[in-house]
Amino acid sequence: MAAAAFGSACAGGAPPPRAGEVGGPGGLRGGALPADGAATTAEGRARGASGGEGREWRPALRAHAGARVVALPAIAPDGRLLVAGLDGCVSSYSRSGRFLWSFWAEGPVVGALAVARDGTAYVTTAGGHVQALRVDGTELWRRSIATGALGAALLSGGRLVVAGVDGALYSVAGGTLVWRRRVAERLATRPIVVGPDRVVVGDAEGTLHALEGAERHEERLGGRFRQDPAVGSGGSIAVVLDDDLVVVDGSLRERFTLRGVLYAGPAGEGWVAALRDGSLVQLDALGAERARVPLATAASASPVGVAGGALVPLESGELALVSAAAGGPRRAARIGRAPLLSPIVTDGGASVVAASASGDVAVLSLE
Repeated sequence: MAAAAFGSACAGGAPPPRAGEVGGPGGLRGGALPADGAATTAEGRARGASGGEGREWRPALRAHAGARVVALPAIAPDGRLLVAGLDGCVSSYSRSGRFLWSFWAEGPVVGALAVARDGTAYVTTAGGHVQALRVDGTELWRRSIATGALGAALLSGGRLVVAGVDGALYSVAGGTLVWRRRVAERLATRPIVVGPDRVVVGDAEGTLHALEGAERHEERLGGRFRQDPAVGSGGSIAVVLDDDLVVVDGSLRERFTLRGVLYAGPAGEGWVAALRDGSLVQLDALGAERARVPLATAASASPVGVAGGALVPLESGELALVSAAAGGPRRAARIGRAPLLSPIVTDGGASVVAASASGDVAVLSLE
């Protein structure tokens, strides 16, 4: 069965509606990638890539955001796919590929889309607007929290924490500002949540900050953050600063450092890291190397460990499933024409959502 293919519902020929207006399916563009960037054959079958085994990897769904993408897409608890672009268009689709709704946000969407257990979606814009959307795509509330934002994350109880470009963190609940805390002169990453209420964020000076209630910890690591912090087993946290992977525990005490790293992500009890020398290494919780395999193309964002290997987003616009047992890529699928963002594993490890900076998005099965 060929992949369901659909385009951006906001990408019709008509001018965009005013911010906050919900669009209809009339603007839906059919098709997926143009022929020069297609990842499917005429029969819609994904080809193996980057030196893989050539096994077909068929995206279950394909979408295009209609503009460049820097915000990570999201899968709602009911299986809906949400995609947003730098043009401010947020689109929702069912897992069968049926268009549900589109919404024009107050500006370019950044960070990552967040979806609560009740299906409420939260959108953060580069201009510092936070907007909550109901399951049907209508706006529940909006709040302007700063002159600009880097992204947001969900806390327990449906509360949101937003990283502002002014160096502060903002907590918002139901459209009301709960608190504002100055963290640094300038933040450099979107916030992540470790546990129900512990927030971790990095600043422009290479310092990692952790806040939980009235408690606050910080650790000066030095360097420039290459990626957002990643949460691993037991609440450990990985960051890549310049070329160094630094893993700390929940109290921000350093566990180990590995040099020559581009990007890193969690993998079971340990970590997986894409190195500057073109290889992918699997590390245990204390940084000991367990396996190493070559990559035919440089990684473009943080890899993620899954059963049977690791998912590696590549500069070529491909997503590769790499296995140490296989000695390299087991299979790969081209998602778009630009470097990929970090993949999102969902459905209890059964599926992965991959997005290209060019706006192409795909959902693939890992089973």
